[in-house]
Amino acid sequence: METSTHDGTVRGVMTGQVIAVTEDTPLETALRLMVSARVRHLPVMDGDHCLGLLYEIDMLWTLWTHGLVGQAAGNCCRKPAPAVGADDQLTAAAARMDRSGGDAVLVTTNGSIVGIVTAADIIHHLGKRADS
Repeated sequence: METSTHDGTVRGVMTGQVIAVTEDTPLETALRLMVSARVRHLPVMDGDHCLGLLYEIDMLWTLWTHGLVGQAAGNCCRKPAPAVGADDQLTAAAARMDRSGGDAVLVTTNGSIVGIVTAADIIHHLGKRADS
């Protein structure tokens, strides 16, 4: 769920509904979930604890180079998952993405995942502001 606020915070552009997998989820299952949900990143969870962030590109590379047999989300995710707070500025999210070498960060409040923001979300937000 996107909000339309233009205050420059992560909360204003994040997607609030985050789909996750467990560390033993087969990569084939994770890929199908990504395709059906039209997302490119999945948190890898162990209960309430986030183990890492599974990127579509990393998963496809692993599947291409190693095949399907025995490949699970926990072996392919980036650890630790980059995260920012919902009230952080978008510049902080962009800087965190840059430092992590990825294009997404999880949004957390009190240690719980409340959303995700991607580079595409930030670009979309900036484009809307430029059109205003």
